[in-house]
Amino acid sequence: METLVETIEGFRDLKIPSGIQHGHSVKLSRLGVPDMNKPSIRGDHYFVVNVLIPKDISCK
Repeated sequence: METLVETIEGFRDLKIPSGIQHGHSVKLSRLGVPDMNKPSIRGDHYFVVNVLIPKDISCK
């Protein structure tokens, strides 16, 4: 699955692996905050996945 997420550089596509569990994280490499001593080096941006499961499931 792919979803659009907001980073400090704007919006990016984030691939979420199938079967990911609630609370696990997904990383966008080198799209995080710049290093204070070396601004050309960027950190990673992590996203924590929140899985919502509906309480009522109906058959259609």
